[in-house]
Amino acid sequence: MKMQRTHRPGAPRGFTLIELLVAIAVMALLSLVSWRGLDSMSRATTQNQQRADAVLTLQATLAQWGADLDAATALAQTRPIDWDGRVLRLTRRSSDPTAPAVLVVAWTLRAGTDGVRWRRWQSPPFTTRGDWQQAWNLAASWAQDGGAQPGGYTDVALMPADSWQLY
Repeated sequence: MKMQRTHRPGAPRGFTLIELLVAIAVMALLSLVSWRGLDSMSRATTQNQQRADAVLTLQATLAQWGADLDAATALAQTRPIDWDGRVLRLTRRSSDPTAPAVLVVAWTLRAGTDGVRWRRWQSPPFTTRGDWQQAWNLAASWAQDGGAQPGGYTDVALMPADSWQLY
């Protein structure tokens, strides 16, 4: 008796090895394209965040610059603003309306470990001419040597800059 193999038309049939290899190759190609797209999106997001941070820094710096200039005030027999080609010093009103006082602010460019940056120096508020003269002289000294100042004087690196001119 001879057994005969019969093929039924509705019987399930598996995939061939070639079909499986083609399917795997297509999936690998799709994953590669997806990976490159995600990587590009990630890099673009990082660049956009860096640019947004730079714009915010610029806006904050220019807002502080504007606030300093708007609050500039002249005391009797003093120079309210002085520019010597290296540092801009100015006398400004304090931003605290409950305690009327003035302070000295200085702006300059200085190189540091983070590159050349526009820097702002500020004295604590004061009410006497002697304190003003001391702060005015310390601002000039700070612009020359950049040393740390004791007693509440603050020095802040604001934004990168190559040069600046006042007209």
